[in-house]
Amino acid sequence: MPFDTVDEYGLGMPTFAKRAALSTRRSQPGVVTLKDGTVLVGGGTGTFGLDVDPTESSAERYVPEEDRWYPETPPPLPTGTPAILLDDGSVFFVNGARFYPEAWQ
Repeated sequence: MPFDTVDEYGLGMPTFAKRAALSTRRSQPGVVTLKDGTVLVGGGTGTFGLDVDPTESSAERYVPEEDRWYPETPPPLPTGTPAILLDDGSVFFVNGARFYPEAWQ
């Protein structure tokens, strides 16, 4: 099922902490922590069964200091899990869509 809830858990934390909800409900998105500590979420499934699923070609970035999500340039192809941060700062989704060719700080 697609979700928009976000919870944070860290070592030594006794419970999960609620964070700002995703702007788009997603199931099985690609998720990666960028070098600057923000979190990129891209793709996934949001509609299950509809011919066009806009979630597949959308992305958003979480800024922990602001507890806020920002829309990002959508990937050129539908994406899903897993997502990997490459040494040059770009993000690679294992199903073949590579985007953000500029390095993230």
